[in-house]
Amino acid sequence: MGLVVVLVSCASSGNPTPPSPGTTTALTGPVVVHTDVDLDDAMAIMMMLRADVNVIAIAVAGNGVARPKYGVPNAQGLVALAEAEDIPISYGADRSLLPSGEFPKAWRDLSTDLGGVSIPDATKPPDSRSAAALISDSISGSNEPVTVVGLAPATDLAIALRDDPEIVDNINAIFLTQSGRVNSPDAPKLPVSQLINWNTYIDALATAIIVESGANVTFVSSNADRSDPIKKMPIRELQQVGNPYAEFVANEATALRNAGRAFFWDPTTTAVAMQPSVCTDMVRKPTRVVLRGGNRFGLRVVEPGWREVDICLEADFEQFQKVMLDSLSE
Repeated sequence: MGLVVVLVSCASSGNPTPPSPGTTTALTGPVVVHTDVDLDDAMAIMMMLRADVNVIAIAVAGNGVARPKYGVPNAQGLVALAEAEDIPISYGADRSLLPSGEFPKAWRDLSTDLGGVSIPDATKPPDSRSAAALISDSISGSNEPVTVVGLAPATDLAIALRDDPEIVDNINAIFLTQSGRVNSPDAPKLPVSQLINWNTYIDALATAIIVESGANVTFVSSNADRSDPIKKMPIRELQQVGNPYAEFVANEATALRNAGRAFFWDPTTTAVAMQPSVCTDMVRKPTRVVLRGGNRFGLRVVEPGWREVDICLEADFEQFQKVMLDSLSE
């Protein structure tokens, strides 16, 4: 089995657009969401939709936590609940560019019905395009630069960039969840900033393509998702908001906690994308993805001379909670 190491260098195309005064989110332009529709993805998507983020497409990974036959219908139910049914949703590739394994069966089983939390039935069929084509078309057809919020193994986004590299010119920023240590006996003991993370482990080559694309990439890393937002998800406060959207997120958080998975990785990434001040320790490092190397597969390694990426190492709980509650109170 190979090893993925992400090392960053070379300047990227610029910083993400900052929030405008008086807004609750920095995501003021068009947004493409790439998701594997796990429970914490569902929470993150609801945050964006209820904050009136301009989500123009949802691409559902076929090699992520949710199995393909469940991921798209669940995404369709989410947009129906959020009253955003016009967003196109499509199926992604079910095989990684560099296959190395898959998510734990217990996680995949839990995502089948989003932890038993009910959502409406789909109101329209999925988009006929592949997820990669939907991503590419959404970016190339936008009159404004697009931000991509990547909450899944990055295969479909990488295919879009590989097959149509010019779309990078119309990408404002890419935020990627790079969190969650892979429980592998081969995983070496390393600093948190270099832990093997699930999304890169599932498709290291996809992460490499994105890093090398020249896009402005931000990794929200294992340090950030191990901070307070993971341990103090504001379930009681969400229940007190008093609308079905906040109640849905509270129920998803409860289902994750009850399953022993108090890891809210994707809401953390989404909160950082929505309000960069949520990240209190952002570093910029030259990074490359190593695709071979035995037990180093999936590592992020800083190495001079490669493209630079931003890495969020710490998130502030109070700001995270404010972004979540504000978005779901809309």
